[in-house]
Amino acid sequence: MMADLCQRALEAGIEVDYVKRLIRKRNLMPNPPPIDCEQWPWALKFYTLGRFKIVRGDEVLQFSGKVQKRPLELLKFLIAGGGSATHEQIADSLWPDAAGDTAHSAFKMTLTRLRRLLDVEDVIRFQEGRVSLDPRACYVDVRAFEKIAGQFEKGIKEGTACHGDEHSNILKLADKAVASYKGHFLSDEEEKLWTAPCRERLRRRFSMLITRTGDLLGKAEQWEEALDYYRKGIDIDDLTEAFHQGLMICHRELGHRAQAKEVYHHCKKLLATKLGIDPSGKTSSIYHSL
Repeated sequence: MMADLCQRALEAGIEVDYVKRLIRKRNLMPNPPPIDCEQWPWALKFYTLGRFKIVRGDEVLQFSGKVQKRPLELLKFLIAGGGSATHEQIADSLWPDAAGDTAHSAFKMTLTRLRRLLDVEDVIRFQEGRVSLDPRACYVDVRAFEKIAGQFEKGIKEGTACHGDEHSNILKLADKAVASYKGHFLSDEEEKLWTAPCRERLRRRFSMLITRTGDLLGKAEQWEEALDYYRKGIDIDDLTEAFHQGLMICHRELGHRAQAKEVYHHCKKLLATKLGIDPSGKTSSIYHSL
């Protein structure tokens, strides 16, 4: 009960410093852990959406040179796998050309180095051949985004978004999810094939989140609010055509036909320059409706 109250206080911004001291003093932790609460006084925080950053306590860890490359790669692999992976999966991906014994030795050494680098007891577990991040010890932005997105999707599926308070709650979840999605997963490491499935899964969920929120606001004729969401989507992913379509519709409904046409021409230029394709029939149809 006390841990749950502390979580609510942190999320509401009530007596934050005092609540954090209380949590540390009493070693509080809700069950299940509040993986979507960034404000909780986590021992470690891992950020991989739009940037890679590790925060220990209140300190941003800095790394220089290549000496920490493999340990950090192991950490990123764990996050890409949802927070855990088997020894075999790690070895096959990080040391694909190494023989069994060599790969196993490299894995053990890298795991030890990663634990030493993070310097937080038991944050990384290795039991029965599986390595995992302890959800009670660390915040991971990917976990947080997926939990919030899941709650949003559940609300939409259950059809509760159309009713007063529930409509407001759904929008709060959308705001929270979008705020946590600073960019695509490890976007500067696209050459690593094992990052692709996680990146694409998260990208699809982000796209769905923006478009469904835009649709929800559009049905309520809250066109200015919908416009803001589509702009946020384009700031992160300007090649998602649905965001441009939504932006055009919002401008059209607000009577901003010149702006809507500008969005179309900008979208057309982006698609041609970056992907070598023309706008879809749906995008063209919206343009011709202006």
